[in-house]
Amino acid sequence: MPQCAICGGRFAENECMYCNRAVCSSCMVLEGRKCIKCKDRKAVPIQQFIRRNLILVIFLGTIWIYTVYPFPFFYALGFDIDISAIQPILIASIVLAIPFIIMLRVWQKRPPR
Repeated sequence: MPQCAICGGRFAENECMYCNRAVCSSCMVLEGRKCIKCKDRKAVPIQQFIRRNLILVIFLGTIWIYTVYPFPFFYALGFDIDISAIQPILIASIVLAIPFIIMLRVWQKRPPR
């Protein structure tokens, strides 16, 4: 069993969702699954959020690039595409980026359990 990072107890069975440290049950706030040092934080720090969800962010980014910006791939394959077709795609990508940014910000403030 690892030691508690806060009080040094021997039975650190829980892990803080914010700092990923091993903590005992007496140093844990059970409502938010946070340690007593992280209980006043409103959101997960952005570095931890990106590091924890890196695979998901890369996966969503890759799908988004392939669906929204297929024109460089078409040019590479030899298809001739009119440049005026790119303007609605850029507008749609900006409009679609807004919900994704909001989703990631909300997810940062309330991490999944």
